[in-house]
Amino acid sequence: MELIKKFTSTAIILFVGLVIGLIALEVLLRILPVSITGIAREIPLMADSDIAFRHKPNQSTVYSTQCYSVPMSTNSAGFRDGEWNEVQRVAVLGDSFMEGVAVGDGQDFSSLLERLLGVPVMNLGQASFGTAAELKVYEKFVRSKKPGVVILMAYTENDIDDNDCTNNTGPNGTIGAPCGVVEDGIVSFPNNYYSVSGNHALRSFLREHCYLCRLIRNARISSIVGEKVDVSPPSSREVGWTVTREALSRLKTAVEADGARLIVSSVPSYRMMISNNTDAVFSDESRFMQIVNELGIEFIPLAPVFIDYQREHNLPDPYFSYSCDGHWNPLGHDLAASAIGSYLIGIDPISPTPKEILGESGYGAIYNGGIYVPPSYEVQ
Repeated sequence: MELIKKFTSTAIILFVGLVIGLIALEVLLRILPVSITGIAREIPLMADSDIAFRHKPNQSTVYSTQCYSVPMSTNSAGFRDGEWNEVQRVAVLGDSFMEGVAVGDGQDFSSLLERLLGVPVMNLGQASFGTAAELKVYEKFVRSKKPGVVILMAYTENDIDDNDCTNNTGPNGTIGAPCGVVEDGIVSFPNNYYSVSGNHALRSFLREHCYLCRLIRNARISSIVGEKVDVSPPSSREVGWTVTREALSRLKTAVEADGARLIVSSVPSYRMMISNNTDAVFSDESRFMQIVNELGIEFIPLAPVFIDYQREHNLPDPYFSYSCDGHWNPLGHDLAASAIGSYLIGIDPISPTPKEILGESGYGAIYNGGIYVPPSYEVQ
């Protein structure tokens, strides 16, 4: 009996010590900078029965990584934008590039386009979304605002795969994000999202509030980086291409039925800056452009604009991105907004130098090593 009591006491002491240690580690992870922990202060996501998920409304944070620290906030709809008017002139659909995950409030493509055009522009970018998801975003959030122009910014490096539900499977037959399936040649868009299933609630809570859980998750992701991954043959992506075409076709029909103009462009990526014309990234770009042209959708090519600018200004690595993140830095957003905005109003684009756009300190932080921090500015 005495031995059992001693064992029980020891077990309790060890358990209490473990709990105290975990609490102390959780507190430490919240105090230490992201450069040490690798845990960024993200705006949390919430479930949405129509589009799977979106950011929580009316949130703000400073999102910091090893190479940038930028203020981020969401409006009452959960998108990175100011409050929307009853009627918006332009709406922008896209993924994390259009969301502006690596730039501060007011530095994203939509905000810059709004200043250039002088009319309200909606930013509906959401990380992890493909064409199928952007179709649903248009149906839920854009139609009622009656924009005259809808701009879809595609990212062909992952949108095609994101559009295939095979790549978005979750527990119990659910899917992680809007996507499509093809059965007997017919495309359908299921909405059995994992985010709205009951077992998602606890995981979402832990992901938002438990820094230790996020550290473990980051470690698991890092452990598979660099492992050899089988590259599927192009034929295995045919479902994704079929869904992409159908989503674009439905979006075109919806936008035109609402009396608006649909314009499609694509996001030039870091890989485009270091690739040659035989690489798969350009093959995807070409095939996407072909589909857009066959559907009779207006297309604005941005890759030549970015490549020409890089050569003209001898822009060093990481070009329009960051050393630690492939998303656009403010220069990428500025160049894209200038090109598309100038196209819309029929003038030649203005192309300031990189230092004129980023400033001396910003240029140095991005291209010479350091942490980029947005300069003080007023949103006009």
